[in-house]
Amino acid sequence: MGGNNWRELNASLNATGGWKARGVCLINAFDCDRDFVQVGFSDYQSWGESAGDGSENTVYSAGDDLSWIRGKHNFKMGYLWERIHYNGFGRQTISGQVHGDRRSTSIPGNNTLSTGGGNGFASFLLGEAFSGGTENDRFVGQQWRSHSWYFQDDWKASRRLTVNLGVRYEFTLPPIEELDKWSDFTPDKPNPKADNYPGALRFAGFGPGRENTRTLVGGWYGGIGPRFGLAYAINEKTVLRAAAARSFGVAKTVTGSTHFEGAISIFRPTSTDNGVTPAFKLDQGLPPFPQPPSIDPSFSNGNNTAWWNNEAVRLPESYDWTLSIQRQIGGSWVFETSYNATVGAHLVSGLLRYNQVPFGAFQKYGKDLLGSSITSTDAIAAGITKPYPSFTGSVAQALRPYPQYLDIQTREGHGDKSGHSSYHAMTLKLDRRFAGGLQMQGSYVFSKLITDTDSYMGDNSALDHYNRRLEKSIGRYDQTHNFKLSYIYELPFGTGRKWLASGFASKLLGGWRVAAFHNYISGTPLELTNNNTYNIFNGRAAATVSTYEGWIAPYDNADWKGADRFFQSKSYFGPQPTDRLGNATRYNPKARIPASFGENYSLAKSFHFSETRRLDFRWELFNLLNRTRFDPGIRNLDDPNFGKVQAQLNDPRRMQFGFKLYF
Repeated sequence: MGGNNWRELNASLNATGGWKARGVCLINAFDCDRDFVQVGFSDYQSWGESAGDGSENTVYSAGDDLSWIRGKHNFKMGYLWERIHYNGFGRQTISGQVHGDRRSTSIPGNNTLSTGGGNGFASFLLGEAFSGGTENDRFVGQQWRSHSWYFQDDWKASRRLTVNLGVRYEFTLPPIEELDKWSDFTPDKPNPKADNYPGALRFAGFGPGRENTRTLVGGWYGGIGPRFGLAYAINEKTVLRAAAARSFGVAKTVTGSTHFEGAISIFRPTSTDNGVTPAFKLDQGLPPFPQPPSIDPSFSNGNNTAWWNNEAVRLPESYDWTLSIQRQIGGSWVFETSYNATVGAHLVSGLLRYNQVPFGAFQKYGKDLLGSSITSTDAIAAGITKPYPSFTGSVAQALRPYPQYLDIQTREGHGDKSGHSSYHAMTLKLDRRFAGGLQMQGSYVFSKLITDTDSYMGDNSALDHYNRRLEKSIGRYDQTHNFKLSYIYELPFGTGRKWLASGFASKLLGGWRVAAFHNYISGTPLELTNNNTYNIFNGRAAATVSTYEGWIAPYDNADWKGADRFFQSKSYFGPQPTDRLGNATRYNPKARIPASFGENYSLAKSFHFSETRRLDFRWELFNLLNRTRFDPGIRNLDDPNFGKVQAQLNDPRRMQFGFKLYF
């Protein structure tokens, strides 16, 4: 049994400063005495800081393992229970915030500084808040629970063959919140403030308007992970190994205030007429607003909402298999070649965009009509009607699956487990055990990574939610070739060495050590984007290309003498149509960041004066050949600085000396 707890606290020096008693208080803020009110200006330095945030991260666990040796079998079995708590709080604007903007004192309707004038500080002195807000003390107490068992057998089948067989089973229980504050989007629940159009919030807990349960998502019980491995000695110097397994990741707590809609109130009033009328007057304070909790299925109407999609505790999984042959060569060398593969499924991603308008609507109506009001003559002429009687908004918003919301978010709550990846690699390794003053390790990896999710939670949502096959491409971190070599060599001079074992020459030339590390690694693939938008609320933008060849400008990648750009000019890629989605894959395996070549050396020696006193000297050289890797720059075809080299990716040549005296 065990436990672990670490805490994090971030606070302003202004916190708990007795500001209300000192006459500094924004009326109607949740707690104006907690911190100095945050005051911002459109043209001056802001005042005040966040009242702080923090977290308490507790893990409780209990388990045991049992080993039993019987004949040629070595059985192992065990159990583990874990309960992970995340208790977080945030008081970013609990004492309120005010923004003074020059538009409040400018000529109405003229937002140009040179002709319309205006001054943010003057607006503040007049007590006119262009915008502001407050939020309540956000406390979240998430609890995630899991159980796992395993059983395995190491079977010594013969003198040459050992087989490992095992299975692991794990499951995760539904997540709960300490005060039952969970909320979740439900696609088929009638929304009362959208004329009962499907799609509304539901709330955990007990009482009116709640679901009378502590959780809103089911557990996951499918974590069966078989494992197999073997080692076979072909002869005294050659060993064959193979293994395969299915394994699982972990369930993560949600980020920020996701799935706490209604329990957390973030109020942000803003002037509705560009400063002609203030959002509120400073002496009157913030206008009245609903106080939490708000157990209202329509609470998030007009905003983003979060959906677990019953995937909150579904564990990411990995399928791994490997085959290797290891051979001893002589008395000091060992050579190994292997094939390794990993396929990831149900990875935490950010691809899903459930409230995207289908691309067919863009093809049918065009961007301008999609951006027009649902009550416009063009919309009426096209036969587009309101999704529900009280709807007000654009045509594009009306055509969303859930027009009462902006985005249906699945990433932040880890409800998007749609990611997939595959990695295959051949590895060659050569090791030399320390002998004759030399130790060496070298490896070469030839690999390929294909995926639609390059990082945890993903970088961008899909180009088209309804055709996510477009996301599969070479991986962002794919490096086809990876060669590394390291060695340490003790020069054969001095006491105990082959030459110059005694005398002054022994002391001068003996004890020197040379070490080096070489790496030669392929660059990672590059992407192209543009600024195309379609008014369908899709994710990333993709460029339109006619070829994947020749993207990089024709300069010597090693020297780049006289080069000012990495990519070809924009004209090389042709016009970027705005009536269709771009056809370029997410990354191009034929256009890559310059390869990483590096050589680092060190020279070291110990000068012994007596048995207890010595001086260690070290001289280290990094990037010995002063190789330069340029950053490809901006990869957006619509940016005026597209493709221009603006930075260096690696460090220039550097050396350092060090002395250490022992006495």
